[in-house]
Amino acid sequence: MFFLRKPKIALVPQGVLDGEDIIAVMNDYDGDWVCYSSREVPFEEVVVVHRQHLIGLDGTLRDLPKIPRGHTARRDDRSGPWRIEPPQMTRKEWLNS
Repeated sequence: MFFLRKPKIALVPQGVLDGEDIIAVMNDYDGDWVCYSSREVPFEEVVVVHRQHLIGLDGTLRDLPKIPRGHTARRDDRSGPWRIEPPQMTRKEWLNS
């Protein structure tokens, strides 16, 4: 028997793929990244990509510190330092949202 590893995916606004900066990355409780640009976008504009594709678009993501699940890394702009913030909700709250 063998197990397939879950792909390392990220949910990102389409604008990020078009060149917008990523200013926040949440590592959700499933281990997926949820990335944010500086503008709010409707859910219809969110796409799923492999993390390596994002790193290819924005090499500064290589400097991203390890983000514990549920936590968020934020920065003011592409050249700014990352800071880790605690979870906004518990795993149970997240599962029920």
